[in-house]
Parts: sequence; structure tokens; C-alpha cells
Amino acid sequence: MDLKLAGKVAPVTGASVGLGGGIAQMLAEERMLPRSRGPARRPPKNAAEEIAVIGCERPLVIVADITQHDAATRIRDDVVAAFGRLDILVNNAGGSRPFDGLGTRQQWDEAMALNFMPVGNSPMPSYP
Repeated sequence: MDLKLAGKVAPVTGASVGLGGGIAQMLAEERMLPRSRGPARRPPKNAAEEIAVIGCERPLVIVADITQHDAATRIRDDVVAAFGRLDILVNNAGGSRPFDGLGTRQQWDEAMALNFMPVGNSPMPSYP
């Protein structure tokens, strides 16, 4: 299927596993340039290598924790530095981790920050 995305640049957060990994692979197959970030249960470099093995361009890997205050700005800066632009953003980071019992306050705070307050609960940076 040709979605007319050839040559577009798109960071895909959470691209090393699961849905994000599938999105990154599909975009690569469309001749788009997906950008992986991590860390995750599976190293982002492994996910990028799997995309390269199927004959697509190997994605740029940006390791970032989106719950950190400067993450969005750093990801944007890394993508623009590497490719001169950012065309599409796929916000896919999130998830859950198993708790023992009801979980600790720290576990709940971490889950809320990851899923509902990314980018350290700070305003989104402007994009060029």
C-alpha cells in the first residue's frame, strides 16, 4: 500500500516494542524514515536492525525518557540535526508495569507520569 509518505521524517516514540515497533516497520516499508527511541524491554538498536534486515533504511535511534522535562526538545533537536526537518510525530510511548499487590506510591506516580503527563508535565516546545 502506498500512503504517499516516501521521504517523510517521523519520530515514533515507543518504537522498540509492540505497537510502536509495528508502526515504525510499516512506515519504513512505505519508504518513510521512522525514528526509534527507547529505552525499552528490547534494546532500540535491535528494533532498528530488524527494520534494516527487511531491506529498509536503518532508523535513527534516539534514547530518551519522555517523562523528563527536556525530552521533547532533545528529541526534536536530534531529529532536525540529523534530517533538517520533522514532518510527522507518532506519540506512542506509554504502557504499564506489573505491581506487587496494589503497588507503591512511587510505582503509581511513575505510571501516571509516563501515560498521562509526558514531557515532565511541561509545555510542548515549538517546532521549526
